[in-house]
Amino acid sequence: MNKPDWVEGLRPETPIVAAVRETGKKIIGELCGWPPSVEFAENEVQQRFTSLFEPGATKPDVAALEEAGKRLGWEFSRDFEAADYYLRNHHLEQACPVPSDRLACDFIFFYVCEAYLQLIEQTGNRVHRSHIFDGIDEFNARLRAAWKSP
Repeated sequence: MNKPDWVEGLRPETPIVAAVRETGKKIIGELCGWPPSVEFAENEVQQRFTSLFEPGATKPDVAALEEAGKRLGWEFSRDFEAADYYLRNHHLEQACPVPSDRLACDFIFFYVCEAYLQLIEQTGNRVHRSHIFDGIDEFNARLRAAWKSP
């Protein structure tokens, strides 16, 4: 009996890589059921994003995801100069001309950041920002694919 071809491509991975990937899958599942279920800790944050959760609010455009993905990469690589340049030069407004998409981009950025920072905390800092950064491209690709599928 021959091995299935997919076995040939398997590579061992650390529990940290698996934890980052599985956390990403969970985040994607929550985001694809737009709007995700959220418990806001601060009233002012809830008020800022309330329009995204109103009945009849539309699912954000894929551009909002892509822009949030860029910002996540800069956040977890600690490339604050790139993030500052991006915001200072209004690149978000150019990529997402619709105000609700810009707001959704901000929400997605904060939502994903919080989820990954919670992973860092729950693992007693065994997962680091660099581990999350290493998995962010895969996360962004999976999120785009899941977002576009029906």
